[in-house]
Amino acid sequence: MSTLLHMLDEGDFFPMLMLIGVLAYVGGKMADAAPPVRSWGWRTAAGAFVAYSIRGGLVFHPQDADDCLHIVLRGLLAAGLALTVSWVLLSVASFVLWHLLVLAQASSLRARLTARHRREAEQISNEQALRQQADHYARERSEATQKAEACRRRDDARMRCLMLYDRHSTTLAERFPRERLQEYFDHYMSDSSSPEIVEERARTLIALIDEWVVQDKTRQKKEFRTLEELATFFQKQRDEVAGLSYGADIKDSFITNINIQEEQAVRRFLSS
Repeated sequence: MSTLLHMLDEGDFFPMLMLIGVLAYVGGKMADAAPPVRSWGWRTAAGAFVAYSIRGGLVFHPQDADDCLHIVLRGLLAAGLALTVSWVLLSVASFVLWHLLVLAQASSLRARLTARHRREAEQISNEQALRQQADHYARERSEATQKAEACRRRDDARMRCLMLYDRHSTTLAERFPRERLQEYFDHYMSDSSSPEIVEERARTLIALIDEWVVQDKTRQKKEFRTLEELATFFQKQRDEVAGLSYGADIKDSFITNINIQEEQAVRRFLSS
């Protein structure tokens, strides 16, 4: 600071004026795009002129007009120097501040974009979770409906067989006891089998019961003329049972019933 004041007080006028001219050219170019910088530069120059004039009056104690002129000229140099330097410094400071502001705005924008993307990602994740949960509940409801429908179809199939059996229970008591019917349900028409298989086996069992009922009615009306005819009739029934697609235990039960009926028919034939 003291060096600068010494230059203003005693330095050569023209070199300093040239320096101020160069700085004025550079600073003016820098301050062209920033009117506020120019305005503050002129204010700084006015303040510097007033401050130097007051200082010159206090330090040099002017006695005549030449002394006053000397102080005014040196004050104008101080004002010019303050003007040009302020233009340069304020332009640089304005440039730096503007870029810092741009960087801050860009950082704030990135932060907002990041936060928005995070919210959107969370929203998408929540929507996906809700869809997955809804799909899971829909699958569970569908599976429960399918299980209930399969259970109903199996129950209906067994019910049809049971109702037909109860209608002809007297006729079927010896040939196909109710215990055998229940065993058939447990082994071939249980809940572990698909409803399609249970329905198919129910149709087979119903057809077989109908066939037995018809055979029983035919046998009751039929009168055997010879023992050979009687034996041939029951042997044909045994051959038909052997060709059925049932388990060995079921076939054995059928054949046992046929043997019992054959024995009863032989007794009736011999007693007639």
